Amino acid sequence: MALDTLQESEIRGLDALDTAPGTTVRSRVTWAWLWPKLAAVAIALGIWEAVALSGWKPSYVLPGPGPVLTELAHQVTTGQLWQAVGVTLTRGVAGFLVATVVGLLPASRSPAPGPCERPSAR
Repeated sequence: MALDTLQESEIRGLDALDTAPGTTVRSRVTWAWLWPKLAAVAIALGIWEAVALSGWKPSYVLPGPGPVLTELAHQVTTGQLWQAVGVTLTRGVAGFLVATVVGLLPASRSPAPGPCERPSAR
């Protein structure tokens, strides 16, 4: 019995060597899940900045991430972003409804047989 307790405490002690002091398994799992996403965002921002600095397009067509993120922060804090999102969603829903009506009108007037009906032989 005492031997089992000794072996269990040794194993727990050896497992503790795998983790740095003060870190938990949860923080390691979170970091393992998070770092690839952060790296992808950093790479995308770096490529965007490099293309913007290359002068491939003028800055009014392709600004760098700095001015864009600054303007985004301004629009979020003033409420302009949410107004623009509302306008965009309204236009999207209206366009979808118009396309649905335009697509369904010819179908409703078509004398074509349904999927289970046989065409009449004339």
